[in-house]
Amino acid sequence: MNNWYGWIIEQSLDDQSFFDMVSTLKMKSEEEDWKEHIVEVPDEKLNEVAEFLKQHLLEKWYAHLVKGDQMIVLYKNKEFRVEEGDDYTPMREYGLSHGVPEKQLPNQGLFDQAREEGL
Repeated sequence: MNNWYGWIIEQSLDDQSFFDMVSTLKMKSEEEDWKEHIVEVPDEKLNEVAEFLKQHLLEKWYAHLVKGDQMIVLYKNKEFRVEEGDDYTPMREYGLSHGVPEKQLPNQGLFDQAREEGL
């Protein structure tokens, strides 16, 4: 498996050129008129994509990328790398302290979501 898969909400970014950097596999509308893109990121573009997201995510938002049992959670200027089953407390506390609503904080369910999508 050489690709990462991410769930990025259009409204979370201050620069929409991000979507020119990646392949969008699926797009759907969510609550509050969010437009969620499921994107594919090859290993060789991972660092470039992660840096872009850290620079262009708005406060109170995060993005996540999953590859097998690995996940990268990105906030504005901050990155967490975890494996499935790790303690997610530090990345959840960071998000909470930066305005992410508790019900939207990253958790184990993001791995489940990837599996449900067949990724």
